[in-house]
Amino acid sequence: MVDGVDEVNYWRAFWEGHDGTRRDVQDDAILDALKPIWAELQSKRPRVLDLGCGDGTRTALVAAKLPKTSTMIGVDVYLDTLLAAEERVKATGRKFVPSLAEDGRSPEGVKKASLHAAFSVGLCQHVRPDGWRSYIEWVASRLRPGGRFRFQFSDLDTRS
Repeated sequence: MVDGVDEVNYWRAFWEGHDGTRRDVQDDAILDALKPIWAELQSKRPRVLDLGCGDGTRTALVAAKLPKTSTMIGVDVYLDTLLAAEERVKATGRKFVPSLAEDGRSPEGVKKASLHAAFSVGLCQHVRPDGWRSYIEWVASRLRPGGRFRFQFSDLDTRS
């Protein structure tokens, strides 16, 4: 695996008897995934990427836990969902930078080594297996030294 990149099977916790809702499990898992660098994120002007941010529900959840000086970058293939994400994040008092990836492969405006953290929930199901490596490498190239990328995947199709 690429340095600074961790995969987490968020679904397993839900499907193996978690009492909460699927969304609760994912939200807890995202916050837990950022724990190794949480203190660093609190003490800086963190830049955090949500790859496949959708309507920004989880982007805003993370943003609300970060300092007001934080910048959340949301990447999605749909402009309408980026606009919804922008509203949600701005409601937390944090800055939001939308990044449209119309072709699903080329997010705009995220410089190399500019991110403290990145996360992705629900995106891998929409990416061909041979395309995931390029996403991981792209995100890894945008992380600062010590940055983390946590992503959700599902193994439900491989379970008996």
